[in-house]
Amino acid sequence: MSGLDVLIVAVVATAAIAWLHRSQLGALQHFALAAFGLGAAEAVVLGVAGSCRVGQGVMIALAALLLIGAAVLWFRSRNHSTDPPGGGPALARWRCLATTVVVIGLGVALVSWWANSGPEVAGFVGIAAAVYGVGQLLAELRRQHQHSAWVGVPLTTVGASAIVVGLVAATPGAAKPALITAGIGIALCIVGWSLVSEDVIRLFGAQNRPLASRAVIPASVAGLVLAGTAAAELVVIGVSWRQAIAIVFVLAVLTGAVTANTSIDAFIIVFIAALAWSVAPTETGSPPNIEPSEGESVIVAFGDSFISGEGADRFYEGTNVRGDDSIHNECRRSPTAYVPRLLEQAPGGGDRLPSVGAKNVAFLGCSGAQAIDIYESSQYPNEPIGGDEALPQTEQLKRLMDRRSVQPALALVNIGGNDALFGEIGKACVLPGDCSEIGQKWLDNLATLGDKLAPAYAAIDEVIPAGVPILVVPYPIALNEDRCSWSQLSDDEHLFLNRFTQQLNDVIRVAATRAGFAFVDQVEDAFEEPRLRICDTNKDPEELGVNFIATNPTAGRLEERINPQRWFHNSLHPNHRGHERMRNVLTEWIETPGHLDPIGPQPDLPPARIRTLDQLMGTDDYAHCGNALRQPPDCHLETNQWSTKKAVGHLWRLAPPIVLALLGVWLMWVGGISEWRRRFG
Repeated sequence: MSGLDVLIVAVVATAAIAWLHRSQLGALQHFALAAFGLGAAEAVVLGVAGSCRVGQGVMIALAALLLIGAAVLWFRSRNHSTDPPGGGPALARWRCLATTVVVIGLGVALVSWWANSGPEVAGFVGIAAAVYGVGQLLAELRRQHQHSAWVGVPLTTVGASAIVVGLVAATPGAAKPALITAGIGIALCIVGWSLVSEDVIRLFGAQNRPLASRAVIPASVAGLVLAGTAAAELVVIGVSWRQAIAIVFVLAVLTGAVTANTSIDAFIIVFIAALAWSVAPTETGSPPNIEPSEGESVIVAFGDSFISGEGADRFYEGTNVRGDDSIHNECRRSPTAYVPRLLEQAPGGGDRLPSVGAKNVAFLGCSGAQAIDIYESSQYPNEPIGGDEALPQTEQLKRLMDRRSVQPALALVNIGGNDALFGEIGKACVLPGDCSEIGQKWLDNLATLGDKLAPAYAAIDEVIPAGVPILVVPYPIALNEDRCSWSQLSDDEHLFLNRFTQQLNDVIRVAATRAGFAFVDQVEDAFEEPRLRICDTNKDPEELGVNFIATNPTAGRLEERINPQRWFHNSLHPNHRGHERMRNVLTEWIETPGHLDPIGPQPDLPPARIRTLDQLMGTDDYAHCGNALRQPPDCHLETNQWSTKKAVGHLWRLAPPIVLALLGVWLMWVGGISEWRRRFG
């Protein structure tokens, strides 16, 4: 189902509900707008993310949300239809509160059903209904809020204090409880903030307080000035002006959701819908490592995420799932990876690799694989998918050769990045702080990589029949040495990551040559000429061959799908454009006469020279943790602890302008809403 289809369903259903309850149309108008907003947001997210959720499930979910919300608001309007503005009789107030509590309970029940192997749609509707009920409960409390005026002030104060305590306590060893404390503080601030907003709106709109009503315009202007000042402060501390505007805009939207009386639930539902439903990863077909026919010739793919295709927007079924041992598999093998695309027809027709003659792929590459996973350990109990035991990659190939008599025609190997701590490096560099400061330890680690690759290459050489070419594919350089305007990395980080990849490939080249494997050196610079690297140009990042920050949650249960730690695995990986370019470079290299000729092992080749960080960066006047004369702080911390401390410090620097922006947009919203109420009721 397309995003447009979802939008049409939402609009038609909303119109039908409004017509059926036209006598209560005034009470339903807020929900109609909220439902339309939900449908529109779903349409955008579905269209951009390519949801794998079935159309029927999406329609059921939207219809259920529309009916639940309409029922709640219709009931509230009925109970309040004869009430005075102050909240009406106690019985009516309690009925409305009870209605929202029932909706929350219904949502919790649906989530419990789904958690115990119920349908996915029950989980989505349950979560959305529960959050919607919480939003309506808050709206009802605001309606009755005059009986406990300004109670939001202590709630907001306690919440803000909890946030500060959480940030202060967010030391590397206590990050999780600190984040929980800060999260509780945020929740209290939202509730308290909403109640305070109601008090201020009533104060500004009071007919018997002309001074307060005349303060609306000055307050709105002051808010605009504060928001602009906050954006300027963000730019001063290093945030780009585009990002500063985006931050203020997002804060304005969220502030409006909290300040307005009934919109917070809609925004929260849209947020949960986007995270938990629409951006779930798409899956396609079955992984081809269990599909080769009897006696078929195959291209064998050994390695990690750079050969499996991580960075794509869809993966083979069952290879991007978190859960229990029966389903857990995050190899993330993609049909858009360069290996399966080598079997696509050439532009003029015919085989793309006529000199190889392969008809299928033994797709063994697996995201996160280290050299030891090639020959000794299996990454997941469910690997290979459909197998009866967990096997390393070479053993998986042996099984295919024994049981299906598949015939390897070519072997491609791309391994070593995870042994070089690619994941740790990427995380440290993307988070706040200049990761090049601690780069010396990653260079030191490369000194052991050759010894880790040797047994993996030996195991591959043993399982691949004699005479079959074995090609080692280097890691393509993903980003330009020079930073561009939209990159979140520093100038030094760009230079470090570019040259670290070159150093890694030097180590892999020597190890491959020692083993007698061919090294496809052109892949290293495959993205340079077509300008597909990060910051090769200032054009839209969507046109590049490498993802910078890319979200793609894992499939599986909701607690895994909405866990932010599972969202960013596609970052700093080639996307489908990058893999297409790698496929083309490999095709040209393989079809060049003489490239597939055996070269023979060279075990006496000396190891690759590992440069120091000063040599890598091209200066001996560079402050880093390996420089005893110019050593930055926090060098004694482990990488995760270093990243946590840098992130917390960055949050503290961002806190003043963000608080200023929140105050500014809040004043604008309060002024606008109070004026709207004064004029239109």
